[in-house]
Amino acid sequence: MRKSPGLTSIAILALALGMGANTAIFSAVNAVLLNSLAMRTLRDPDRTVMVWERNLAMMAPIAERMGVALKNLRGWESQSRSFEQWAAFTTFNCNLSRAGAERPERVDGVRVTPNFFSFLRTRLAAGRTFTAHEADNTAIVTAELYKKRFGNDLNLNGKTIRVNGVERSIVGVLPPGFELPSIYEGFDRLTAQVWTPLDVDGAKTERELWAREHCVYARLRPGVTLAQARTEMNVIGQRLAGQYPEQNNGFGLNVFSVAQEDVGPDLERSMLVLQIAVGFVLLIACANVANLLLARAMHREREISIRLALGAGRGRMMRLMLTESLLLSLAGAAAGLLIAYWSLSGISALAPEDTHALHELRLDPLVLAFTFAVAVATGLMFGLAPAFHAARQNINESLAKGGRSIGSGSPWVRNGMVAGEVALALILLVGAGLMIRTLSALSHVNLGFRTAHLLAVSASLTNQSDQQKMRNFCDQLLDRVTVLPGVKSASVSSGIPLESVSESNYELEGAPKPKNFLISNRTQVTETFFQTLGIPILHGRNFTRAETEAKRPAVAVVSESFARKNWPNQDPIGKVVRLPDGDPETRVSVIGVVGNTHQMGPDSELKPELYLPSRIYPEIHLAARTAVDPMSLASALERAVWSIDPEQPVQSIRSMDLMLHQWLGERRFYMTILAGFAALALVLASLGMYGVLAYVVTLRTRELGIRMALGAATREVLSLVMGQGLKLTLLGIVAGIAGALLLTRLMASLIFGVSPSDPVTFVVAPATLIVVALLACYIPARRASKIDPMQALRVE
Repeated sequence: MRKSPGLTSIAILALALGMGANTAIFSAVNAVLLNSLAMRTLRDPDRTVMVWERNLAMMAPIAERMGVALKNLRGWESQSRSFEQWAAFTTFNCNLSRAGAERPERVDGVRVTPNFFSFLRTRLAAGRTFTAHEADNTAIVTAELYKKRFGNDLNLNGKTIRVNGVERSIVGVLPPGFELPSIYEGFDRLTAQVWTPLDVDGAKTERELWAREHCVYARLRPGVTLAQARTEMNVIGQRLAGQYPEQNNGFGLNVFSVAQEDVGPDLERSMLVLQIAVGFVLLIACANVANLLLARAMHREREISIRLALGAGRGRMMRLMLTESLLLSLAGAAAGLLIAYWSLSGISALAPEDTHALHELRLDPLVLAFTFAVAVATGLMFGLAPAFHAARQNINESLAKGGRSIGSGSPWVRNGMVAGEVALALILLVGAGLMIRTLSALSHVNLGFRTAHLLAVSASLTNQSDQQKMRNFCDQLLDRVTVLPGVKSASVSSGIPLESVSESNYELEGAPKPKNFLISNRTQVTETFFQTLGIPILHGRNFTRAETEAKRPAVAVVSESFARKNWPNQDPIGKVVRLPDGDPETRVSVIGVVGNTHQMGPDSELKPELYLPSRIYPEIHLAARTAVDPMSLASALERAVWSIDPEQPVQSIRSMDLMLHQWLGERRFYMTILAGFAALALVLASLGMYGVLAYVVTLRTRELGIRMALGAATREVLSLVMGQGLKLTLLGIVAGIAGALLLTRLMASLIFGVSPSDPVTFVVAPATLIVVALLACYIPARRASKIDPMQALRVE
């Protein structure tokens, strides 16, 4: 290694890049799939499941995972024999009043059954868990919230917090870093800081019993499989559907492992794609180093022949070569760990906010063991070619050369590795190209509303029991925001695209009662909503101020998709929609049709939407159309809220452009990672091409000199060398296209607006590779064309 510092440095650098990238991505795979911090919260995670209700008429993200009604939960608990324990929870909005000079604070809250923490086997840092029929004026808080409010004194006597206007005694403090696994296949991370008791067995109204808002954990009995539990629960579900046909019409149930809920198949598949992609980078690096060592072994043919002639066994020579390659590999791994360590913060910065495990990356013992295993396997992999070359060497032939020239070896090994590098690089280029095309397609989707210069503010009102106070708050907020300098218009609604969407059932007056529920998005809005968001009114009219001030809605505006679904080829104006979830039933007459909107992001389907007039909002979503930078008004909007109610926290203030940017964050993350791998693979493959051709030129120096002495033109020598490189490139492209067609099938969940076999990508990627390969071939070809025939003939 000391005698060949250039070769050593290049080999270690190539291996460090490949192994560093592999270590960094494996640390992500480890944090997400293998060693999730949240999964370690659970007792017996292999036997823990989540049980949901389902209704396929709902929107895709929740159709298979709807909240559970308490009435059904009671039936499951009493009839099931597959589970030994159940626990339930439901989330709620949690407004904390001021603590000293601090602002009012909005945090997430969870109501849990008394056995919840014993189900998880969680040991509290202080205090106790909830008891059966716990009084509803107590709370358990996280260690972080407790320290922020009360410091390090864990004496809980007299410690209280004011939650949604109610004083609650703190009876327990959770351990630091406590968190639950995600739900909805990794889409929703529970970050609750306040936990209150949930009594599922207490007296409830019919409305409370059938409110589908509870999440349910269950633990399988030893020896019971997930499939057996699903079979039993389906039977119980059918029994309950017959017992309560009206409430369970169209509903079934699902049972999923908690591991699937924490990650989900899409994220699991995406992490697998990244690990395969970065593995390709390492294979390319190995091929480069193997070619370097093979060339070096050929330079050492005379040395190896003398060793063999003096009695060294061929197995001993193979061990010598493999020892050298392992030493190089371990040095590359050490440098790769530094690269991986520096890369972790970059991956976390690029990762979407809601993929929480990607923000907890670390080089733990499992990651270090993986790196060591990869280093050993890599060293053996790229060391085999020079080792076999040394073992098969002909002593007499090598000694007969007398040091006059280097050996040629087996060209198919070198050429095969270069073609393989090209194939792997092409697969990565195609993957990156598909993600670039996907991001471009998403960026050009017409959302149905204008995000530019639009500010969104969310708040959950502390006092939700007094409708007049909620109406007054809404009116005052609109009045104060509208007159702010830079605000062109403002509206308040119960939901806003990209942030909050609600669904509910409806019926059409005069139509037969459907077998299953008719489901649509439902949003309550003020009369300025469509103007502020830029949603066009296509037919009919907008709401009036008087209609939004009415105690009960009498009119409605529907989306184009709602009208087309329910009244095809008819005028929807004047049609009556019944909303049977009210008491009494609400009847609304359609007065207008507006454009469709992609409520759940650019890649979401266009769902039917029903808009109702209102000025009463427990959950407020304020939208402001501005003539200036939206975020420059953030402080003024906070002051407007606190001038009405100084105890009212503001949940979030974000521009809609930022929200859209975050919606595209997952695709942007994978695109950036794959593009980085593709660029690295392209550089390594071009270096491999250059190295092989440069070596070939060295081997053929005498032959090329003779050709030029006999009259070969410079152009012919250039064509000869570059033609060889082009053949290898085309061979690799053919193999790479076949591999890319297989691998891109794994990327189906990440792709939008393009096919996995997108012709543009499959043309541009090979063309790019050909151009880069020709540039890599040109330097050794140019050098070959400059050979002096007289010097070449004196080589021997």
